[in-house]
Amino acid sequence: MDEQDSTLLSAVIDAIPSPVLVVDDDFRVHGANSAARPLLSESVNSLTAIQCLYHGEPKSTCGKGPHCRACFIVRSVDESFESHAAVTRAGRINQGAGSRQVLVSAAPLNVRGKPLVVLSIQNIHEIAHPGRLIPICTHCKKIRNEREYWDTVEDYFERHLDLEFSHGICPECLDEIYPEISERVKNGGNEPAQEPR
Repeated sequence: MDEQDSTLLSAVIDAIPSPVLVVDDDFRVHGANSAARPLLSESVNSLTAIQCLYHGEPKSTCGKGPHCRACFIVRSVDESFESHAAVTRAGRINQGAGSRQVLVSAAPLNVRGKPLVVLSIQNIHEIAHPGRLIPICTHCKKIRNEREYWDTVEDYFERHLDLEFSHGICPECLDEIYPEISERVKNGGNEPAQEPR
């Protein structure tokens, strides 16, 4: 790759509006685009660790602190290193006074024999939590759409969030609507117990 290609590639990565970082298995940051800079801690080279809710606690280094095992970002990076495959998962990150829903992707990368992971963090808060109230019927639970029609919950979410639903029945509704079947399920598939005469 010549210098012109390298400059173009750097510009493209920097233009990505979501944070993109390159991390090693100790969660040290080896590179980041401009969107990732606000997530990084202040240090001499400003590429040492991601600032999280627990960053800076005593005996805590990024990715290795007591709270890190529960962090879905750290788990995604660890899983990508272990499986040598891309990992994507959604979760919530807390920073300062706010929190936001994000989609994290971690993909393995090998640079000059050194295993690394490319980590991208996309803000999906606006998709997951539309910035408006959704009018829903208190009785039938249909949702009023933009055209003032009433949609089923399933239709509304399929259209707006590209979600598909499968249907089942919860234990409480099974008890209420199908008591005989509910009793059989509770008895391991056997007929309901008969009262002695």
